[in-house]
Amino acid sequence: MLKTSLHRGIFIFFLSTLCIGLTLGKIIMSISMIGLFVNWFIEGNFKEKKKINDSRGYVPIILLAVFFLELLWMVFTKEPVSGLSSLRTKLPLLVLPLVMGTSNTINNKELKIIITSFLIGVVISSFIAYCVDLGWINKKINSGTSRDISITMSHIRYSIILCFSILTILHLTLKKKIKKWIAIILSIWILILIYKMASLTAIIGLTTGLVAYAFYWFKQEQTKNQKRIFYVFVSAFLFLVFSIFSIINDFYTIKNQLSFEELPEKTNLGEEYIHDKHNEALENGYYIWRYIAENEVQNAWNERSDISFGELDKKGQQLKFTLYRYLTSKGLKKDRTGVKQLSENEIRLIEKGATSSISYNALALRIREVLFEWENYKTTKNPNNHSFTQRIFFGKIGLEIIKKAPIFGHGTGATKKQYANYYSENKTLMKLDNQLLAHNQFLTQTINLGIFGAIIWIFLLILPLIKLKTDHRPLLNAFSLMMLIAFFSDDMLERQAGLTIFATIYYLFIFTSSDLELKNLFFLKKNTE
Repeated sequence: MLKTSLHRGIFIFFLSTLCIGLTLGKIIMSISMIGLFVNWFIEGNFKEKKKINDSRGYVPIILLAVFFLELLWMVFTKEPVSGLSSLRTKLPLLVLPLVMGTSNTINNKELKIIITSFLIGVVISSFIAYCVDLGWINKKINSGTSRDISITMSHIRYSIILCFSILTILHLTLKKKIKKWIAIILSIWILILIYKMASLTAIIGLTTGLVAYAFYWFKQEQTKNQKRIFYVFVSAFLFLVFSIFSIINDFYTIKNQLSFEELPEKTNLGEEYIHDKHNEALENGYYIWRYIAENEVQNAWNERSDISFGELDKKGQQLKFTLYRYLTSKGLKKDRTGVKQLSENEIRLIEKGATSSISYNALALRIREVLFEWENYKTTKNPNNHSFTQRIFFGKIGLEIIKKAPIFGHGTGATKKQYANYYSENKTLMKLDNQLLAHNQFLTQTINLGIFGAIIWIFLLILPLIKLKTDHRPLLNAFSLMMLIAFFSDDMLERQAGLTIFATIYYLFIFTSSDLELKNLFFLKKNTE
């Protein structure tokens, strides 16, 4: 039988490789998870494991309820295959509390190895992402956006873990556990990547996480540089808020103030203009749906491009709408004269899906995209091909599904079938390729578990986050808020990568706490008299 010290080394090894795998994809995650469980089982010594569980107030066993809740709700599902698939995805919720919770507390030396491994994984994955961006590695998806550089997992999950790595580096810096020059280089390297990916979920998550971290840190810590650091945080936050409001204000600032009655009726060549006074969508301050002479635009465009006016651009958008928006952004009319004023380079840009002649930074571009999606949705009620408005649409469907089984839900893994039923039974504007699921973890859980089960699920997850008094409390606060935001924008726990990211970090926070902290966590105190 292997010595206890060797089993401990294997435990730390697989936990470290798991943390490396959090940014590198499912294969490393799966191998690490299997390795952790097999090592735990072969080690045996279950009497000692039981003692550790008892000394921690049964917290490891209680936390298994998060998994067994899903297992119990299999009785409500009419889709056992989907239910079993969901349970397989959520196995980390069974393995990690069992293995980590009945092993001796991770000491500082071991924690250093684990955190270093995590940051190594972040650096490796970021190198891969930069190589994809430079074209040295092929993309898996070609949507025409910078988010395609994430090839190991969804860009939302990847950008969230990048944001958490920034907060981890900040935490280590303030605790004087990392050299400042290394922290600065790593932070700049990762922040540039987050900026390039332009995920609003990540940007909001990082901002909220930083505010939460700063609030708790300034409240608890007393340092000679506290005021200086506080002013840096506040200045950065105010600058971000000011930038966002400036972008929004500029988006809604109208540059052509002509009344509807003053608009010209015909082009120079005699075609009647279309002026849609009911659609007030803007591009760079100009109305998109005014000054449209479609026949002239179509003929002029087809003379200059190999992609027909009625086809799709290279981003999969209807080219004519891309062209309309681009012309509008330049303040040009949508007629032959307007198309003739475009350069050859601009023709190529439009073919690639460029909707504006203005070069915005990544943050401004993403915010403007969201604003445009919202304004377009208000007018047309068509959410297709727009991630923000599609999520609104998915949310409305989710609420309708919940109404059919509000108390106990439709059962584990039922969300996919329920959405498929809704799309088949109801006429919607949503194209087949866009008929997706909730993209909201809270909605997904309520569909599966009902309101009753979802409340139990939230209670089991949130209580440790509230009650723990760990040395890493500021980082835990930041992580909690980032996950809250991620859960509202993505069904994060329905995919192996998202579930493993959450579970690994969540249980590391819990099981690096003292046994005394854990003992009182769920109001259960073991009688030691």
